[in-house]
Amino acid sequence: MSKNYRIELNKIENFLSEYYENDPFNEQKNRFIKNKIKNLIIVAHDDTTVPEEDKQTVINAALTLLAENTGCVEDCEISETILHDLYDDLKIITQKDIDDFYKNSPANRWL
Repeated sequence: MSKNYRIELNKIENFLSEYYENDPFNEQKNRFIKNKIKNLIIVAHDDTTVPEEDKQTVINAALTLLAENTGCVEDCEISETILHDLYDDLKIITQKDIDDFYKNSPANRWL
């Protein structure tokens, strides 16, 4: 994975940590931060300078970050919307990506 994508993932991870520590009931902020993950996936997918294997590495890391930060009902709703957009609308992720997302999600115990 390129350094730039790793830096962006780290920034988003820091935003999520700060959000959950300081303002965990602000749905708008939650949605905004998680949409940064979606946007990063879209940018990586469309990046013609990155080999396909590296694109998938970025996508996997981003989806894992999203999954690890999906625990409550609100998080699940936000993640479902993102997955729908990436799978159904944009055709960027695969069913395997979705299955892996759910395996990595703390909410998996209820599914």
